[in-house]
Amino acid sequence: MEANRFYLSNKIKKIRQRTADQDYTHFANEITRLTGKTIGRGTLIRWERGQAVPHLEFIMAMADLGSTSLDSLLAPSSRLLPAEAVPRMTPTALDDIMAELSDKLNQIKNYPYPRSVAEFAAEITDTFDYQISNTKLNYWLKGQHLPNPLSLYPLAHIAGISVDELLMQPYPLELV
Repeated sequence: MEANRFYLSNKIKKIRQRTADQDYTHFANEITRLTGKTIGRGTLIRWERGQAVPHLEFIMAMADLGSTSLDSLLAPSSRLLPAEAVPRMTPTALDDIMAELSDKLNQIKNYPYPRSVAEFAAEITDTFDYQISNTKLNYWLKGQHLPNPLSLYPLAHIAGISVDELLMQPYPLELV
């Protein structure tokens, strides 16, 4: 299992244990309440074992339940830091975030100077040791697919912002 997936799976388990007193059903119900989408015990177990990565809406719900930032949840480390203010996610807010994501990713690709997709992917690999294929990156930049949530950390941090800033700030991003 790749390191980022391993860290995420352990953090999901920590959040479940803290919020649901180790009860999968209660935790699944809380995620369903926040997202409006039903998930089962088996899905949670696959997430905790690193056999699958949750979609972004579920990651946002777990960050909310764990009172942590998206950045802390998706960071390639074992630490799960508390956040002072975690923005509550609604399905409408998620749709708005997703509508602007490709524009934001293009802004990051061209920050602080214009880069080709290949140069951008290579810089992410060199800086974060995180492999993103040119094809996938191109799909994300064109808004044809959503990035894997684990990819959001290097995509945000290459521009010096957190995942929370990437998703929550309106477009255009305030990159300094």
